[in-house]
Amino acid sequence: MKVCVFSSSSEKLAEPYQLAAVELGKLTGSRNYELVYGGSQRGLMGINARAHQAAGGKTIGVLPARFRDAAGGEDQLIRVSDFPERVAKMKELSDCFFCLAGGFGTLFEFSDVLQAKQFNDLSSSLVLINTQGFYDEFDTYLRKTVKQGFAPEDNYKLWYLAKNPQDALDYAINFKPTIMRAKLSPIGLKPARGIK
Repeated sequence: MKVCVFSSSSEKLAEPYQLAAVELGKLTGSRNYELVYGGSQRGLMGINARAHQAAGGKTIGVLPARFRDAAGGEDQLIRVSDFPERVAKMKELSDCFFCLAGGFGTLFEFSDVLQAKQFNDLSSSLVLINTQGFYDEFDTYLRKTVKQGFAPEDNYKLWYLAKNPQDALDYAINFKPTIMRAKLSPIGLKPARGIK
């Protein structure tokens, strides 16, 4: 199985976030899963990747060209042009998705996968790992979005808020898709009559 981990490349993060990255890496690496990640050796990305390798797993880094100097230590490196291409490649390669604590890049990646699940382009698990309550307010926002009608009422099933890495992995292992809809046409509308 290929597991995708979205996370921060910042090196100024508190110890609990680093420990969660190590724990997740040990769990996935010890099961010989392949790790798909952002390709940086810095911050939580690097911490998680090194822990995964140390536990016996292989890594695939997907790195935008502008960060070419951030790579190092991965088993395979895929270079892409920009962030949208990176997340597209990560979606293509991966069987499930975990979000450690992260910044705007992680938010972009999570949102892209969430929307792909909403439109039935992906049926994989998507998990926020809630270290130190990091995602509490974000989860509240997502649920409010559903509750107030900005997304279908069953869309709260599209993501899972995990207490810790073990909870996240258990969820992913036992995950079964519960929302299946017909895919929309490119603009979500039927062609006008007389147009073929």
